[in-house]
Amino acid sequence: MTNASPEVTLHQATDKAVLSRLMELYQHDLSAFERADLDEEGRFGYRYLDAYWTEPNRHPFLIRAGGRLAGFVLVNQHTHLAGTEHSIAEFFVARRYRRLGVGRTAALAVLDHFPGVWEIHVHLANEPAQAFWRGVIAAHAGAVPAPQRSPKWSGLLFQFSSPSHAALSTNIPTIAMSQKINNAKALYLEGIRDGQAREAVTRYTGSRYTQHSTGVRDGVEGFVEFFEPFIARNPKRDIQIIRAFEDGQHVFLHAYQSLNDGEAEWITTDFFDTDADDKIIEHWDVIAAYIPETPSGHTSIDGPTEVTDLDRTEANKALVRDMIEDLLMPDGEVSKAGEYIAQDYIQHSSTLADGLGPFERMLNDPHRTVWYREIVLLVGQGNFVATLCRADANGQELAQVDLYRVADGKIAEHWENAEPVPPPEETVNSGKF
Repeated sequence: MTNASPEVTLHQATDKAVLSRLMELYQHDLSAFERADLDEEGRFGYRYLDAYWTEPNRHPFLIRAGGRLAGFVLVNQHTHLAGTEHSIAEFFVARRYRRLGVGRTAALAVLDHFPGVWEIHVHLANEPAQAFWRGVIAAHAGAVPAPQRSPKWSGLLFQFSSPSHAALSTNIPTIAMSQKINNAKALYLEGIRDGQAREAVTRYTGSRYTQHSTGVRDGVEGFVEFFEPFIARNPKRDIQIIRAFEDGQHVFLHAYQSLNDGEAEWITTDFFDTDADDKIIEHWDVIAAYIPETPSGHTSIDGPTEVTDLDRTEANKALVRDMIEDLLMPDGEVSKAGEYIAQDYIQHSSTLADGLGPFERMLNDPHRTVWYREIVLLVGQGNFVATLCRADANGQELAQVDLYRVADGKIAEHWENAEPVPPPEETVNSGKF
């Protein structure tokens, strides 16, 4: 590698497994300054990792240098000093990319992204880290404050205010982080998991909130009317956002819910429409029971979560649309299955095993019962495409959600949810579609 500084970009982390592996490298470095033991599987582990996917005020970012993965930054609001709003919880740059300006550029980008009062904590014996952060703070805030101490932390604490964005260098990259995704997640996590239904729906929805969820009326009051009794009935609510991506004004979430220590487990697939301020104005969902083991040993939610191949978004959306029309709708061309589906197709359906073969047999079954009639929504970003379709099975109308992962020009993996469409006399809003 040359000494030229590579282009640095930051992206909101979506794949927990990738961050977990990077965390092991970081913990190994950190073990020189704090007592940390390996577990019996040879891992340091990080007990707060899951919280970055369930708590709205924790933000995980991946650092890329020259397009390659180079480290991570974790930001939260758990601080040691009064008046602090943001904290760099963990910061790591792989050794190959150190002393090239990668860490400095990434750190400045994060500080620039979140205005307010910051806190940086550094181990007393970690002199290289102290020198690094003094340089970053001086570049960002104009001066380095005197370090402080706290009973909660044995090292040094630097507290400083983030200046206005206009005062910063235009060479600092922006973070690829979506406010509309954050709003959709927060409606779930704050409104339902944390039991703040009225506060969350008021904060994260726009001038209207058109609802297509079964049993939920339109508007703020409809949301509160449904979820306040739900929260009371289910005092223990574990909700995890497994996948999240956006496409223009739309957001898709793939979520897991466990109620009352596993008495009920659900998978929810949600589509949100947003306004010009990224506030939610419309919502569609399909809910189905969690499947702990499919015919091929998967669950209904495991598998990759990271959004990649952003340059392939439109091509992948077109591929999925054509596949549905050719293979899943009447009068299609089921003989073209191999053109759309990978040979090693991974299937999270409760009825189909992995592989192209079982899928083709389903398509050619003379007693096939499920037919798709209309693509209502098609939302994609990079390698993921989600669809909401009007379908039917043996005369029962279905709201059918499918999530596809595309790789190398073919559909490589599939998750699904289906829900019966209630009759008109039982509908309290504008219906499932």
